[in-house]
Amino acid sequence: MSKPNARRATNLTSPAPQGLKAQSQPDPDRPSPMVVAYAEWQQARAALQQADLDVSASASLDRDERLTEAMTRVDQSEWKIVQTCAENGLDVRLRAMALQQVFLDAEMAGEPTDNRHHMMLSALIHDVLDPQFDWRAE
Repeated sequence: MSKPNARRATNLTSPAPQGLKAQSQPDPDRPSPMVVAYAEWQQARAALQQADLDVSASASLDRDERLTEAMTRVDQSEWKIVQTCAENGLDVRLRAMALQQVFLDAEMAGEPTDNRHHMMLSALIHDVLDPQFDWRAE
């Protein structure tokens, strides 16, 4: 036929123009967004426990503010886990571990009023049942 087809094929294999990133595999040296979200959640939970211990040990008037701030940080980090996409099997496991702890906390202290525990469960089910998800990806 004509030569434009050959030209089009070479354009498909040419490198991406400068300034545009070619789509590639995630950097193995960088943690996934879920790993970062999980680490932030663990830090927020540790800060809440420390604030609770500090408030219990003192008769300070600012105790409600410190606990409220720590609880808000935990709430925000749990929502971040809900909203972060799982990229690999480790991310799914991290979401499952966070979900397990959220349900344990709900059993002890009552369910979150914003139902984030149900949203986290829905996200986990989506991760597990998503036909596009590659469980072999690292």
